[in-house]
Amino acid sequence: IEAGVLVCAPAGNDYGRNSLAPAILPGVLAVGAHRADGAMFFFSNYGPAYAGHGLTTLGEAVYGAHPGGGIKAQKGTCVSVALVTGAAALLVSMQRHLGWRPDPLAARDALLATAQPCTPAQAHGRPERCLNGYLDLPAAAARLFPHLPPLASDPSPAPPTTGQTAVRLGSSPQPARTSASARAQDTISLTAAHEPSQLPPASAPSQTTPPTMPSVLFEVRPLRRDDRPIRA
Repeated sequence: IEAGVLVCAPAGNDYGRNSLAPAILPGVLAVGAHRADGAMFFFSNYGPAYAGHGLTTLGEAVYGAHPGGGIKAQKGTCVSVALVTGAAALLVSMQRHLGWRPDPLAARDALLATAQPCTPAQAHGRPERCLNGYLDLPAAAARLFPHLPPLASDPSPAPPTTGQTAVRLGSSPQPARTSASARAQDTISLTAAHEPSQLPPASAPSQTTPPTMPSVLFEVRPLRRDDRPIRA
């Protein structure tokens, strides 16, 4: 892998039977998929070829574009890798905002080092199914930017409307709380709250008041959309 370039690749949907390139390459960030209730998908690949350079995140009920128009609920490691790629890109964008040299490999290392282990039940009795563990973006941000105060809770998050939930990547996976019919009317919106006013500008490294970490780094938020068809 070229220095300074991070490649994220799905671990594959092959029930652990095969090792699929490029995800098996040591420099690649391999990504597995878990269900909305936190349990690993049986089809998500795992094994020695992924040891030390893979992690897992949500891979179910993520709505995306459908060929021909509209959106459709997607699942699989191809869905998970898109979320992890976005998380890594967000960390790199924070490096740039702080005036640092962008270092995607440092972002990768932080994501891997802070991945949270899954429970035996979530791993179906085989912890290696979870690769390095579940994505924990707030912990990765705290590791990569130790000079910033810890991530704070949202002071007054707006309550979701009926049929909507907000799932923060990095929190412990929770069971889905909406019905299938309600989820069928929702779509996923990836929101990166950057709050540049709370981060130190590159030209002013020293400040009297220390900056604060953005309270919301990355959310997967289902939003009701009545103007686009949703295909089952």
